Parts: sequence; C-alpha cells; structure tokens
Amino acid sequence: MQLNKVRNWNVNVKILVTFISIGFVPSIFLGVSQLLFSPNQVGEEVELLNEKATVLAEKITQSGTVDYIELNKGVRAIIPEVSQSLLDSYFYLNVLGSAVSFILIGIILSHFLLPNGLRSLGYENKTPMLFFGALVMALNVPVLGADAMKLNDLLGLNALQEFVFGSDFLTDTIEIIKQFLFMFPNDNRGYIICWIGLALIPAVGEELIFRGLLQRFFNNKLGSFHNGIALSAFIFAAFHLNFTNFFYYFIMGVVLGYVYYWGRSIVFPIIIHLLNNSSVLLSYFTIGSVGDEELASAAHNGNPFNFMAYISIALILFIFYMNFQRSQEKDQTLL
Repeated sequence: MQLNKVRNWNVNVKILVTFISIGFVPSIFLGVSQLLFSPNQVGEEVELLNEKATVLAEKITQSGTVDYIELNKGVRAIIPEVSQSLLDSYFYLNVLGSAVSFILIGIILSHFLLPNGLRSLGYENKTPMLFFGALVMALNVPVLGADAMKLNDLLGLNALQEFVFGSDFLTDTIEIIKQFLFMFPNDNRGYIICWIGLALIPAVGEELIFRGLLQRFFNNKLGSFHNGIALSAFIFAAFHLNFTNFFYYFIMGVVLGYVYYWGRSIVFPIIIHLLNNSSVLLSYFTIGSVGDEELASAAHNGNPFNFMAYISIALILFIFYMNFQRSQEKDQTLL
C-alpha cells in the first residue's frame, strides 16, 4: 500500500525527488569516498602529474589549436612516468561515483516512482527490427554530433565556457590531458575495464535517469512528449557542464528521447548510447597509434556521404514511429 502511495505522488514531487537525488547524493558519496580512500603521498604525485600535463599542453597548443595526435602520444608517454595508483584512484572513484549517481539511484527511483516499477522501463520489449534499427542508428549518430560541434563553434560557446568557469584555452587543455591520463589504460587496468567504466556504466545510468525517469515525468507534466523530450535533452546537455559540447549532448538527447518513446523500451537508447560512447573511446585509444599520414588524409578528405547518415537516422526513427503506432492500435484492440 505504501509503495502505491509513493508511485501516485504528484509529478512535480517526483521531478523534485529525482533532481535532489542526482544532485546531492552523489556529492555526499564522493566527499565521503575522497576522505576514506584518498591516496597516500598525494601531494608530490599530483604535483608531478600537473607539471607534466602543463608542459604537454604548452607544447601542443603553440599553433593556437589543440594537436590531438600529439596530445594522445604525449599522454601515452606520461602514463608510465607518473603514479599508476594515483591514476587508478581517480579512475575508480569516478566510475564508482557514476555507478552510484546514475545506475543505483536510477534503479531505486524507477522502483519507487514509476507506475509499474522497473517494468515501466519496457526492458521486456524484444522486437528484432528495433534492435537492428538501434545498431544502424548508433553508426550514424556521430555525424549529428560532429555537425553539432560546428554549431557550438559558430555560436561561440567556447567563450561562454571560459567566462562561466573562469578558464582559458591553456587551462582547458591541461584539464583535457588530465582526463585522458585518468581514462587511458595502464599496467594495472586494460581496455575492458576502461570500457566498462567509461562507456557501459554512463550509458546505462544516464539513460535510466534522463530518459527512463525525467523524460517520462516531463511528458506527464507538459502534456506533450515532444516538449518532454526537448526539456529532458536540454537538462541532459546542461548536466554535463560543458558548453562547448552543449549541442552535441542536446541533439543526442533528442534522438535518444524519440527512440525511447517510440521504441517503448529503455534498452534501445542504451544500445545507441553505449555504442556511441564506445566509438568515442575507440577514437581516443587509436588516434596517435596509427599513422599520422592516414589520419591527416582522413581529416582532409572528410566524409562525402554525410547526408546518408541523416537519411538513415530519419528512416530508423520512422521505423520506431510505425512500430509505436502499431503497438498503440494493438493495445486499443485488446481493450
């Protein structure tokens, strides 16, 4: 009886509970974790890491832009020279924080706040055509992301990022280098562990929160699934606290939102999100390890068939929409 009362809470209360959960609980968890598991001799180790990251940043930004080939090569050279335990401490702390912040909280909130608990997420939908569509969608979504990045540059969101967070080009590059140092494999952890921590866990957790919960609540609140998808995508983008990538996250959120709503299953956006994360990781791990000439040639030539990606995405969304319509008609027939 008590569970049914919670599930019947006003949608405004559910939205508030969700925001409080993903805002305060992770902060408390990370604070306690850093106190309990902070690495020993951290001062000298962090100082050495900062020094090497700064030297590399100054080297690769001399032209006024970031040379990502040299960045990745430099990161690989730095990893053996700094404390592996320090890198692992940051890696596992962030992964554990992500798992608690999104997956654990997402499961708990889904159980208590959704009408049928976890079953409301629709994970039982096993339509083969939609699985295939999700795979094809994942192969083409990066094109949307690349074009969205151009929109970020056009609107000058880099300057907004620097103004809001008080950063500049060099300090941003130093932070990027540190992130790469924490995420790249080393002698203690390989590619599989990095993939689980940086691709799988965020994909599952973020879809549970932003599509499985918030999008559903916004749909009910606003009375329009289009508006609900747009608002949840906006919050999804803002939550990453990175204005320079805002439209990349926003467009991804919109696409994943329609896939979830029309596919009636959280599994499909998770698949797309996971494959997108995996492709980004793969690009990070391979750039600089293949020939510079091949990379330069690929960047120069580009992809003359980008428009095919848009056509593919539109067709896949249409398939999801038609499947949704058929499901609605079937449900009406059974009533």
